[in-house]
Amino acid sequence: MKDKIEKLQKRLDELIAEINSVKSELNVIYSAFNPESPDFNPELVNKIKNIDSNKADEFFEIINGTLTKLKKNTEAIRTPNGIHTIANQCFLYNNKLSYVELSEGIKTIGESAFSGCEYLCTVKLPTTLEILGTCAFSNCKRLSSIDLPSSLSSIGISAFSGCVSLEAVCLPPNLESIGSSLFSDCFNLRAVFIPKSVKEMGYEIFKNCPEDLKIFVEAMPDKDRWRKDWDVRVATGRVLHKNIFYNSSREDFIARFLKKTDDASGTDDTSGTGEGTSGEILSTKG
Repeated sequence: MKDKIEKLQKRLDELIAEINSVKSELNVIYSAFNPESPDFNPELVNKIKNIDSNKADEFFEIINGTLTKLKKNTEAIRTPNGIHTIANQCFLYNNKLSYVELSEGIKTIGESAFSGCEYLCTVKLPTTLEILGTCAFSNCKRLSSIDLPSSLSSIGISAFSGCVSLEAVCLPPNLESIGSSLFSDCFNLRAVFIPKSVKEMGYEIFKNCPEDLKIFVEAMPDKDRWRKDWDVRVATGRVLHKNIFYNSSREDFIARFLKKTDDASGTDDTSGTGEGTSGEILSTKG
């Protein structure tokens, strides 16, 4: 019996060492794919990305300019040219994808296209993108940032809901429509910028976000429109109204929340600006 116990203990120790080794390898892989990591390896990313248009048929199912399916499971992809649409649920619940680079010419990302891609940490969107569908990136739990192109005019319901690693988002300058529950359950979201181009906002955009989330609005909405289609207060959920700031500057928001600085302590400094719905934090001159 003693010998059996010793053998079992030895096997258990070996299994624990093997598990730790796998964990260590996974950490190296994720660090290599994450541009914010000091171990980011662009050469590895370029090597793994699917590589040239000659291999497109091997990796992608494309029908009349719509990418409908990923044929091979892989950590990183670069979509080929000639695509205008990412189909609904195209990458739904992909449990391996970490890095995505979408080619120029893509105008629409369909409903739930990347929903539930838990390991997705980096997405490069094309400058041609116009429509981001309902739940497009919902529950991408490792997605900590995303650069939305100025071509984007509409973002669907719950497009980023459940993205628990998102911290700051600058909505693009030509955006007209924001769907309900866009950032619901983004538990670590600290700051969002809303452009003056917005004409319509859904309900509970910030449901279950932190109470101290700061919402920066580029302009003061026309009071005639306030309760019709642009009620940021209705959209806030439980966010404190004193943390909504109007007449804000996009450039200052980007500098403060999105650009890395050596002095991290100054990232979220709002002192001396005045708070509340009439405050002008990040205000433009004049």
